[in-house]
Amino acid sequence: MTQLPGHLRFASQGDWDALLQILRSDSSVASDVRQLSRWLHDLAAFPASAPVLQKLIELGADLNYHAYGGGTVLANAIVGGSLRGLTTLPELRLLLQSGADVSKYADAGYPPLHWAIVQNRLEHARLLLQAGSDPEQTSADGETALDVAKRNRNASAIEMLEAHRQLQSS
Repeated sequence: MTQLPGHLRFASQGDWDALLQILRSDSSVASDVRQLSRWLHDLAAFPASAPVLQKLIELGADLNYHAYGGGTVLANAIVGGSLRGLTTLPELRLLLQSGADVSKYADAGYPPLHWAIVQNRLEHARLLLQAGSDPEQTSADGETALDVAKRNRNASAIEMLEAHRQLQSS
């Protein structure tokens, strides 16, 4: 069995106190912005990780870090919660309030709003729209979030995006 890196092992066990203790006491971790940014990216996918994310942000982690393979912190918060069947809304809210870029492209050339639509995370999509995400922003393939919702036959997402569009035009 492959051993998980320490921070992921603690996260998979939900041991947020242990991670906070490492960040408070291990200066080699706390001073390495690249490592802090990797941790921010990885841990954003875990529900209930907001206290650790807050500490990482305070220590200078890059909110717009692009992981190897193209994943962004925001995309990971959306997709990771989806994979676990749990919400990562508090984590996403914290990242957005802290200044994460709602238009930064991630894997497959999708901005965060597109990822929320693909993952059918409508609460996440609403939060992104409230934070200023542009529903007309196109993916690398030229699709808007509405195009993605239509392609996926996601009636709830279509309705939400069209209502947002009407609200913006009035």
